[in-house]
Amino acid sequence: MVVPLVEPKITIQQSDPFPVVPARSGFHVMPSSNKRTTLPTDNLKQWLTHMGLNLNPFGYIDAGEDPFIPFYLIDHNQFKKINGDQISFVFAPAGGGKTAFRVRLARECRAGWNKRRIFPIIFKPTEPGVSQGEKSRALRQQADLLRYAARELFIYLAYSPYALDEMNDALRNIFIQTISWDLDFPIAFYFDQMKTAGSLEPILAAFDPTARSLPNPPDKEDILYLYKKLTRYIPEPGKPDEEHRLEALFDLILNKLKFEAIYILVDGVDAFPETENNPHNALLSISWLLDNAISWSNRGVYTKYFLPKELKQFVDQTTNFRPLTLKSKIITIKWDADALSEVIRRRLQEASGGKFDSLAAISDRALRASERSLEEVLIGELRRHKKLSPRSLIKAMDYLFVCHIQDGQVHEKLTPQDVTAVREWIRREYSVKK
Repeated sequence: MVVPLVEPKITIQQSDPFPVVPARSGFHVMPSSNKRTTLPTDNLKQWLTHMGLNLNPFGYIDAGEDPFIPFYLIDHNQFKKINGDQISFVFAPAGGGKTAFRVRLARECRAGWNKRRIFPIIFKPTEPGVSQGEKSRALRQQADLLRYAARELFIYLAYSPYALDEMNDALRNIFIQTISWDLDFPIAFYFDQMKTAGSLEPILAAFDPTARSLPNPPDKEDILYLYKKLTRYIPEPGKPDEEHRLEALFDLILNKLKFEAIYILVDGVDAFPETENNPHNALLSISWLLDNAISWSNRGVYTKYFLPKELKQFVDQTTNFRPLTLKSKIITIKWDADALSEVIRRRLQEASGGKFDSLAAISDRALRASERSLEEVLIGELRRHKKLSPRSLIKAMDYLFVCHIQDGQVHEKLTPQDVTAVREWIRREYSVKK
């Protein structure tokens, strides 16, 4: 997670409470952190509500920001292959679902899916590592892992506000000290922001927006309880080096907190110009994690890599990776028209509370009378431009909705004119791109 933490001088403001969660889903939704300030959000909200949609199911372009992903992930019957105690690799094209897999796996760990206690650590490189030596890269990646783990421990504590009461004094001190070592600011700073906001929103926006979908978030009284308990805590001066802090972290999670395993979820290796089109550089950004993957797996710490498909051939052909891949589950996510149609169906079903799963329900009579469904038209246009990916489809759907309400059509269904507009947008968007 490379979302920057909120600096102390910044005042946290309450966001628009829309969207509202569908009643049937039973999970709590916090406000969106990536709203487009230039769009007529009031008109869009009004139109969605009039159409029977509780939220814009295509409002998040980045799966790493979307708290609903776990509920409408298209898993190609492969998700269960990576959700287990083994090293795993997920390869997918850009915008092709690898982050969505990572988001769902993180949520299942946090929510105790199948009554298992798995501790997730979401790791995204903060530097490409190209200009660094091997030792510097290792130290940077080690420090990043410790910081991400401290954030996850903080989220765990925030969602379990009375967990400290169940610990003895020694364990309580170790727990708080381990978090304090690697957070960017003192624990009291984060609780000050949560107290001001009356919710976890400032922390989730900084640490992981997708954690907003977790059930049973703490209320104001829970936050105040932790605030009073932890703002009095003064950490011991000094801290061990990275290697000893990592050992203390693994010991805390596996032996003292009694989690069954740790899953390190590695994503975002193509987020830098140096790594976007260079497999060698991309793997350098996570080289230390790759080097330690096998030895960690023997201790109950499993790395799970969510990587661009361009890296698969490089990994397959590199001799050094063979011992690792032989011990791993490897899947590749592929997309066709049917799978993309399912993306639309699943999202509409979730947003409508199960009332409908087709664009026909929000299309006017002229559009419904067309020989091809709206889904077929849009996906066909994307196919012509070789852009068959969830991200491309979601961007097109979001544009369709926004285009429709530009003229204030908050009570009208989608029209053939809207379809023409979005087809023209797809051509403009992708005709000059590779």
